[in-house]
Amino acid sequence: MRKDRIRSLIHGYLAEFGRKNTVEITEYINRIDRGGTSVKQIGPILSREPRFVKVGTEKVQSLMGGSYQVKLWELRDRT
Repeated sequence: MRKDRIRSLIHGYLAEFGRKNTVEITEYINRIDRGGTSVKQIGPILSREPRFVKVGTEKVQSLMGGSYQVKLWELRDRT
């Protein structure tokens, strides 16, 4: 049940704002959903759901001054 709600929230977020990375998606879910989630929980949901497609990676800055790669996601075209 919880995963279904997260899938729905992600779908709405990507439909409204377009391409987003895993960290941005997680932060969005945590802002609007009382239970919250983690990147570790979001990853499998994104990779297994056929509506979402990985379109690349990008570097994000960590709080400690370094950077790391995260995946970029968008909705699969319906054509």
